[in-house]
Amino acid sequence: MILIKNKMKKVMFLVAFLGLVVSVNAQCGSVGSGIRALTQDKIPEAKELFTKAGQEIKDAEAKNDSLGIKCYAKYYYGFGSAIFQEFESQPKLDLVSKIILLNKSEKYLAQFFDLNYDDASYKAKAKTDLEAVANRQKEVAYDYFQNADYQTALRLFEKCIVNKLILGENYLDLHAYESATITAMRIGAYQKALDYNDVIINNPTLKVGPTANEQDKNLVRKAELLSSLGKKEEALVVLDSAKILFPENTAIEFQQLTIYMDAKDYNKAIVVLENITTKIPNREDLFLTMGQIYNSIGEVEQSFNAYKKALAINKESINALYGLGAYYVSESNSEVEILNNTTDEAERAKIIAKRNKNFDKAIQYFEELLVVDPKDMSTLKALKKVYEIKDDKVKTEEIKARITTIIE
Repeated sequence: MILIKNKMKKVMFLVAFLGLVVSVNAQCGSVGSGIRALTQDKIPEAKELFTKAGQEIKDAEAKNDSLGIKCYAKYYYGFGSAIFQEFESQPKLDLVSKIILLNKSEKYLAQFFDLNYDDASYKAKAKTDLEAVANRQKEVAYDYFQNADYQTALRLFEKCIVNKLILGENYLDLHAYESATITAMRIGAYQKALDYNDVIINNPTLKVGPTANEQDKNLVRKAELLSSLGKKEEALVVLDSAKILFPENTAIEFQQLTIYMDAKDYNKAIVVLENITTKIPNREDLFLTMGQIYNSIGEVEQSFNAYKKALAINKESINALYGLGAYYVSESNSEVEILNNTTDEAERAKIIAKRNKNFDKAIQYFEELLVVDPKDMSTLKALKKVYEIKDDKVKTEEIKARITTIIE
């Protein structure tokens, strides 16, 4: 009798267990069919089946029916993969449609990883797909960047970064971090750019895309970002360290120069600039800047020499010609002051001769400038003033006429 009862219990348990299996299989039936369709590359059919499975799962949850983790895992992976395959099959999609499909695929694949489903095969498949989604997000981000939609581009670069973080540290994509850094800089998100750039700095052995991780470039960018955030002293500390590590990299000194110029610290700026021009002796703009700085700190002879070097590089340098003309006008002005305090006629005659000699040199440079740019108003006005002081009425009227013609 006891034996019969035990047998009956076993039968009842088996029936109940089989009922549970049938119930779970019924609720996940479309998931299994979707996986089979996906495996056979029947993407539209797979999508339809996973859509149906989604409703089946909702219905089961509404009834408080218990679903196994495997059911959810296969559903999330399968639907995410099917949507991504749909994306891949339509290369001519517009950018908005691409984002929609990638977002959907990302959503389901991320939910798969949230489950921590311990199945090596499905994990490997899901990792492959999520990595591919992240790479496509990066590609679409480049398209938005090229269209100058930096906000959307940054969001996509950040999605790529987040998705690869889900995959693990071996999937760290420094190229995405660099792209995010540059894009964040475009929209003035300097702190965010600084944070992304620090990730690149902190992984010196990893490549940035196909190229080596150039730490000198990263450090210069860090200094630029710190400066943009108003942290100029911190930026200079970074550059001082970078200079020790990369003594031949002039980009470091250029960044120092920018910071000093912005702060109007011309004494430090000129030291840096003098050093740069020993390494780069053929850039007109550097000597023009040097001429301006020396002039601003009262080193007129040094300013003159810098403008002469700029003119030697470019014979038609407007700024160099004007700077040299202005130098001789300034020299003449100092002689005028001496003249006003001298009554001796012989001495006055010498001073006037010297003054006119300087004026003639100024005129020479101003006229050379006007050959390059006949309508340069600053030069015309300076030339008119010189002729007025020289009491050259003919030339004064001539310059006046030229100015009137340009104004009219």
